[in-house]
Amino acid sequence: ICYESEDSFYIKPIQSKWAQISGIEDGTYTFECKIPANKMTDVIKAQICYSDNVKGSYIEYSIKQYTDYILTHRESFDESVVSSIEALVNFGGYAQIYSDHNTDNLVNAELNKPLDNTQVVISDEYKTVRTVNSDIISIKSASLSLSELIKINIKFALDDNADINDYKFTVDGKTVIPVKSGDYYIVTADGISPDNYDKMYLFKAESKLDSTDYASIKYSCFTYVRSILKGNYDIKLTNMMKALYFYNKEIENYIQTMEEN
Repeated sequence: ICYESEDSFYIKPIQSKWAQISGIEDGTYTFECKIPANKMTDVIKAQICYSDNVKGSYIEYSIKQYTDYILTHRESFDESVVSSIEALVNFGGYAQIYSDHNTDNLVNAELNKPLDNTQVVISDEYKTVRTVNSDIISIKSASLSLSELIKINIKFALDDNADINDYKFTVDGKTVIPVKSGDYYIVTADGISPDNYDKMYLFKAESKLDSTDYASIKYSCFTYVRSILKGNYDIKLTNMMKALYFYNKEIENYIQTMEEN
């Protein structure tokens, strides 16, 4: 088996696109715009476009405007809300630094929460767990990618004489379609919300003809963070991983507080 944790954290750019109406209330329309972590200072223009191609009113807004409001009115919000917003802002700022995006306008510039000397220890419960019972399929690597939400990508390799159609791929038991990339097949767990950064997902490739012929790996965002923090990686990536860790912890605290109330 060949396995390596890639020094890669891909960030997807924002593109102009149509927004779907997610709700109508009191004669108003609600639209959703998903924004990557490194784009929090970007000003997004939302505009109504009618069926006759006439463009209506619009609004320009950014995540930073929203977070600035909460942080300047923190006395009006629960402490768990403020802490989670601070963690979000710090993650966004370090994502900007890592991706070299709009670094003259960092979303966390006024937060004063540096992470260079902050120690984060990820426990062994988040170690990679690999099980390979096959001479045909193996696990090549694991990586994270960040678009609107984080994705875990697991790269499988098949023997040259193997037929991909003879294998099924699953994430936590749910069948998924692998994406071919060169000589490899990538299986993705996507749409991972911040409260699930510490969830261990089970990725598995199994023969349809023989269930004893398989390769599996248990992996989480924290598994990736752990590998980065234990290695000798660029400080920009290391700090972003620390910020991701703290974001998860503050979101979990926020959710617990809301449930208790």
